[in-house]
Amino acid sequence: MKSLLIIVLLAMSVQGQSLLAQPNSSQAIALDAVRMTAGPFAVLQPNGICALCPTRVMLFAGGLTDSAAIAIEAEDSNHHIYPLVIEHVDNVPARPELFSITVKLRDDMQALTNVSLRLISGGIASSDVSLALQPSETLLVFDGNSLTAGVGASSSAKNYPNQVIRILGALPSSGLSFFNFGVPSQTTTMMSDDAGSQIDPLSPGAGRRGIVVAWEITNDLYFGATAEDAYQHFLNYCQARRAAGWKVIALTILPRTAGQAPLDFEENRMVINERIRSHYIEFADGLADVAQDSRLNNPENTQYFTDRVHLTDEGYAIVARAVADSIKALQ
Repeated sequence: MKSLLIIVLLAMSVQGQSLLAQPNSSQAIALDAVRMTAGPFAVLQPNGICALCPTRVMLFAGGLTDSAAIAIEAEDSNHHIYPLVIEHVDNVPARPELFSITVKLRDDMQALTNVSLRLISGGIASSDVSLALQPSETLLVFDGNSLTAGVGASSSAKNYPNQVIRILGALPSSGLSFFNFGVPSQTTTMMSDDAGSQIDPLSPGAGRRGIVVAWEITNDLYFGATAEDAYQHFLNYCQARRAAGWKVIALTILPRTAGQAPLDFEENRMVINERIRSHYIEFADGLADVAQDSRLNNPENTQYFTDRVHLTDEGYAIVARAVADSIKALQ
């Protein structure tokens, strides 16, 4: 397919400023800029730098008067616009009047199967061409508070969701894509308020698997919820995701000794953890019982905790391994 596209590119006639499409088609002439393969294109894929990196796609254009002053944008079927980062522009050696344009696909395009592309130069937009995308076989969504966001980690690459992706991405044909919706200070109620518009529209269709990894409750307790209410909020959140078509992995709660936590925080944490262990099957498809790991039971241990609430890279690695094992155990 690559050879055919190149032959077409070298032979085609170009009129005006445009992204180039295949003959008698609206499909863009496009190649994976690293692998030099034709589409459909996965939005994220493993390479030598990271487990799941944004795919670089090489497009081709003609009729440009100033190749340094261009923009490329994608549009989905709901007319949402995705400006794409242009990483490289160069002349096509055998056709110097044509240009190759390397763009980086965006994380938030993972659920799409097709986008329209247009080139903008001098305030003028070209006609659209289509780019076919390959949805991942498994879509992972991580939702929670600052522990999911990765507060305390030395870099975003060391938060637990990214460590999970590195573990699972090493598996043959992992077919993964993911979103991290962890927000510092977020409560379970806030998660529920956002999920209907933020998470559920991403729910994969037939032939694909969607998994939500839910880790919260601790902020509900910290901000004064009773054990019963905090547990019920979490149960409701998980059941709603399952009703929307997701598989759910639930996590137990870690201890904390920093800040002005309620005096009954630890007692309530223990009660809720036992209830999750006994009844998670009623609202989740898997359990990552991170609280049972003795290494994460002492917030004063600076090998695993940074500030008696959040974790170090090593602490997040323990969580990541437990979550990855739970995901692999799902049928």
